[in-house]
Amino acid sequence: MRKRWLILLMVGMIWGYSAWGGTWWPMGGHDPARSSAVPETILPPLVEVWEAPLPGKPQAIVAAGGTVVVAVHGRYSWVMALKSDTGEEKWRFQVTGVRGNFKSSPAIRGALIFVGGQLSDSLYALDIQTGQVRWDLSGLTNLYTDPAVVRDRVIVSSPTGLRAITHDSGQVIWETEPETVGSPAVTEELVFTLVWGGELAAFSLISGEEVWRTGRAWGGSPSDPVLVGNFLSLVMNDTVWLWDQTTGRFRGKITLPHQQSPGKPQRPATLQGKIFIPLAGEEASWLVAVDVMMGWTFWARTMKRPVYTPCITGKAIYVATGNSLLSLNRETGELMWKRTFPAEASTAPIAAGRSILCGFGNTLYRLVPKG
Repeated sequence: MRKRWLILLMVGMIWGYSAWGGTWWPMGGHDPARSSAVPETILPPLVEVWEAPLPGKPQAIVAAGGTVVVAVHGRYSWVMALKSDTGEEKWRFQVTGVRGNFKSSPAIRGALIFVGGQLSDSLYALDIQTGQVRWDLSGLTNLYTDPAVVRDRVIVSSPTGLRAITHDSGQVIWETEPETVGSPAVTEELVFTLVWGGELAAFSLISGEEVWRTGRAWGGSPSDPVLVGNFLSLVMNDTVWLWDQTTGRFRGKITLPHQQSPGKPQRPATLQGKIFIPLAGEEASWLVAVDVMMGWTFWARTMKRPVYTPCITGKAIYVATGNSLLSLNRETGELMWKRTFPAEASTAPIAAGRSILCGFGNTLYRLVPKG
């Protein structure tokens, strides 16, 4: 188990290293395992470096190589690129066909940004410097999930199927049967996805061949799958469910002290065999910390408003809830710092370039440790 944690940490560092200092956050959930964690510690208090007014609410943020990329939904839906040091706009690209919230996070590999959008049937590859379309792939109806970038391929899930696509040309390498659900989690060997009807399945990253499939494993509205040590995990209602990554064998469940109300929960964050779970209840919300190996909750913190996916930065966790950005001690849940904003949070915070990026109202903020 310890060896697997070290491998995942090294993969995260490879995916995360940034030329502009600190780490990258190149896709939804930071890395293909969807850990939402970076290896460095960004400690509060934080001070604001810049704020960037946007033509709508920022709903997903990624960053790499001196560029911050944000999915924005207002009267229209845009993907916008900003300079990381100043927040100055570089370009914007309108994603057509988007209705409601912008539910697909962009992903970055090298000089390309990959993005789709809810009810958009295309995946676009945009030049990170100019925003020009390098290629686009149609036929991906209802692309409301987060692409994962692994090696030279982009992994995309939609109701029309799970696909592996070459990052440089947009050619489909392989595709599976339709009716995959949610954003996939990926290792260097396997792609894990929910399948409509309540199953879980794993496919070879290289060939797309099915490696294992469960019987009915989920119902209702589970979280996206995330990888925790050797386990593939889902959060449903008041329970963390666990399966072996290699075999798909059911490995048990952990009951939580609080229950998610109806609706899809935010994606958990994970680090070193622990999982940090945002839950939205009817009258309160919580962030719950669970040790998967020990099978118990080691802290739970009550919030007045729903909590977005937390961002783990070594010893500190950053959480957006209501109109506040909080920093909590990862081991105890103790509040270390709080900053309030003029409007409510519209997206989860991310860590990039030794800073925290977060969206409140129609504004994107970048904050760095004081001093």
